[in-house]
Amino acid sequence: MDLTFDGSTRVMKNGRTTGKTEGILASENDSVCIRNSKVDGKYCIFESCYSIKSLSESPFFEGGDSGSGVFLAGENSECNKAIGIAFASGIEKTYVCKISEIVEAFNIDVIQEEEPMDLS
Repeated sequence: MDLTFDGSTRVMKNGRTTGKTEGILASENDSVCIRNSKVDGKYCIFESCYSIKSLSESPFFEGGDSGSGVFLAGENSECNKAIGIAFASGIEKTYVCKISEIVEAFNIDVIQEEEPMDLS
């Protein structure tokens, strides 16, 4: 997937807290350090994440939005291709795990069909 990080690539997500929001793909290889609330004094570092900047005064991401799919925004602001899953935010940035990393880690097969498949 060819992505640009020059401020022209628009993305969107629909989160539980913030609803539908739009942003700009800001970086391909950002890192974030997050305190692990389950283990006192321990931190998790996530490297090589996408970062997103909001397109409006409202935040792109807030608590409760974790796990929201982030998609390239197509014509008329419809969802296009998935680029990852939003999981954290910092000052003016939202961090997104790359879909390619998720697919690889969970050994997922992605099949594209023109018509919906009957999985029953």
